[in-house]
Amino acid sequence: MRQSKKSPHVLALDAPTIETRYQETIASVRPRMTKAEELTSEVVHAPLFERILDFVAGTLARPLAMLLGGICAFAGTITLYAYARFIGLRLSGSETIVFFMFGWLVGTCIDIIRDLFRRKP
Repeated sequence: MRQSKKSPHVLALDAPTIETRYQETIASVRPRMTKAEELTSEVVHAPLFERILDFVAGTLARPLAMLLGGICAFAGTITLYAYARFIGLRLSGSETIVFFMFGWLVGTCIDIIRDLFRRKP
């Protein structure tokens, strides 16, 4: 550990310290797990699986994209359902998925544009 450059009272952790503490935490928690939980923990915390999950979380499951996808799916489905019922049409069932994909795409585009113009320190 070393002191942070911004504040002398805040300690910044370097990568080896973080990794060591991470392994210590996992080692201290696993003995209290059932065999099924321990097996699940080993799979989920495998380095390859963690890299895949980090990639998905950083690209596909971005918070703004998921939020806009959910909002568009909800609002779009309610609006389309009301309109279709008013004019007497039946819906196919894929409308919610299409609205979610549209909202997700809009959220992803906003995230990308925001990241392009965000200043990095």
